[in-house]
Amino acid sequence: MINLKTMSWLELGDLLNKCLWHRGLNVVSPIVNEDRSLYHRFFHNDEHESCYGNSWAYITQACRGLGLGLGLKYHEENLLLSVGYYQGHYVVVRPMGNITERMVNVLEALRMSSGKPVFIKNFSKSKQRNCLLLEDSKT
Repeated sequence: MINLKTMSWLELGDLLNKCLWHRGLNVVSPIVNEDRSLYHRFFHNDEHESCYGNSWAYITQACRGLGLGLGLKYHEENLLLSVGYYQGHYVVVRPMGNITERMVNVLEALRMSSGKPVFIKNFSKSKQRNCLLLEDSKT
């Protein structure tokens, strides 16, 4: 089990990229100021475009402490997940885009790396339903 307090964001990013390696792409990286336009594009396409959860300030505040201080992101095609750390647990904040098994894989990789539950924050009801339907289709 990994000590979250001593693991650097580079180590976590490398670990997640190894777990989530997809078509030769590194899909986990720090959230940086240059990502504002990426986030705004996802906010614009979200069903709740004008809510506080769809703001750069919310994402960077909720993901505090990882990466270069603004959090980490998993970005691939039409899925954007923001990852933070709070009181010993990873937190996936405001999942946006097409929720598929890729999100489940990210959650599993975070849980396996920490040995602790992973929290999802600001997850819309429609995306929750999509996730449940995804689980139902596996059985």
